[in-house]
Amino acid sequence: MQRRSSGSAVASDPYLSEVLEQPQRLAALGQLWPRAASAARAMLAVRSPTRVICTGMGASLAAAYPAALYLNQHGVPTWWTDTSELLHFGADGVSPQTLVVVISQSGETVEAVRLVERLGGRAPLVAITNDPDSSLAHAADVVLEIACGVEHSISTKTYTASLVVMHRLARLLVQALSDTETEDASAQGLAALVAATDDAVGQWQELASMVGRTLGDATHYIVFGRGPSVASAQTGALIVKEGGRVPAEGMTAAGLRHGPLEMVGACTGCIAFAPASPVSPLTVQLAEEMHVLGAPTVVVSSAAEPALSADLPALHLPPVDAWLAPVLEIVPVQLLVWELARRQGREPGVFARIGKVTTKE
Repeated sequence: MQRRSSGSAVASDPYLSEVLEQPQRLAALGQLWPRAASAARAMLAVRSPTRVICTGMGASLAAAYPAALYLNQHGVPTWWTDTSELLHFGADGVSPQTLVVVISQSGETVEAVRLVERLGGRAPLVAITNDPDSSLAHAADVVLEIACGVEHSISTKTYTASLVVMHRLARLLVQALSDTETEDASAQGLAALVAATDDAVGQWQELASMVGRTLGDATHYIVFGRGPSVASAQTGALIVKEGGRVPAEGMTAAGLRHGPLEMVGACTGCIAFAPASPVSPLTVQLAEEMHVLGAPTVVVSSAAEPALSADLPALHLPPVDAWLAPVLEIVPVQLLVWELARRQGREPGVFARIGKVTTKE
């Protein structure tokens, strides 16, 4: 694939620059992992947890979802929850046998800081953060750094890096805490993922044009998927609201049939994620129904041979493992946000009412 030059437009656009920077940030994670994994194994050998809690806020919470599914599917009891809810309604249930995994790109998110203060070291704590000198990192038994450098805009590269680190941690935990044997192919999977993501951002102008042309006139959005791709649905809707400033809802594909399908019409932009998964045909079937209802619809697929009708708009991304697909499939939504902001005459990703770090509950 020939990469099109992005020129000065990218250099003057922090949001777009950070979207396009993702492949190199993902590649750098491989160099950090051996030392981090060694520290995690040493902690697990001493603390011997029997269950896991994965928690975060916003995109950080979504980034934990595929790993939580992976852990439960491989025999490690795992609870996935909003940090604020855990702080106020679940902290008393955290025992010394519970491994608490907290994701916060800044390490200073108010709920994360208050949670670790409340836990007071009684449970083993893993911090996944972009700042190894943050309050969260200083309180943790193990710090897994996402190493994204400064992120000026809404969460893009810190989200995808968090997904990768959570996936590698989940594989490590399965090997350490359960009787299930899994081949640790995460290094090979990461290499393929980096290549696929590099291919996708290399086509950023074409992708942005396609999603803008198909979805840009919608007044509201529904973003949906199943399994690991629910993370893409949640984060996709979040950044459309945050960066595109348009109402959006992210949910499971199955959940759409339990009421929300009634609101779908010509003004509803629909984004469906269909990775290489046995359940993706169910998601595609629903997307086709929404297309028939007149809703502008795009299926984002990273399956080698997706079963799609000829008239259903689709973005075909390079094939990747379904557990890692959320890293790749969020890229078109990031570019939709860029298109929406440009159409509104705004600089993409600039905050108007909140800041990069949430310090108020």
